[in-house]
Amino acid sequence: MRKELTVYVNTNEEGEEVIVQRVTEDPDFLLLRLGQGRMVVNKAELLEAISSIEYYSAAFDNEKKMKEQKAKVEASRKNVTVVNIEKPKPVKKSASKEEEGTIIMDEDFTRGPTESELALKKKMEELLSNGDG
Repeated sequence: MRKELTVYVNTNEEGEEVIVQRVTEDPDFLLLRLGQGRMVVNKAELLEAISSIEYYSAAFDNEKKMKEQKAKVEASRKNVTVVNIEKPKPVKKSASKEEEGTIIMDEDFTRGPTESELALKKKMEELLSNGDG
């Protein structure tokens, strides 16, 4: 009994398909049939050709996308409007006589001396009182 596998591959023609079969005498080749037309092709070379087509198709598609993106970027650069913004000139505020020489202290300075400052003051007082006596 003869065993064989037949595979049908769709085509771009409606109602047409390619019939793919193994060549019985040489398993390295495939028989392709489309209607009455027949063709025997090397299986390894056909697979390599399909792989190459897929690889280069992807590369060409990426190249096309990059060119389109580059064109969009260049077009957007041409449409950019450059606006020069000048810094506003500082306004000189005239100080009143009361404000001249006034020292403004932050909150930290107005709370009084810290513990270390009080300890230093105490040591200084002790040193001064020891030096007098």
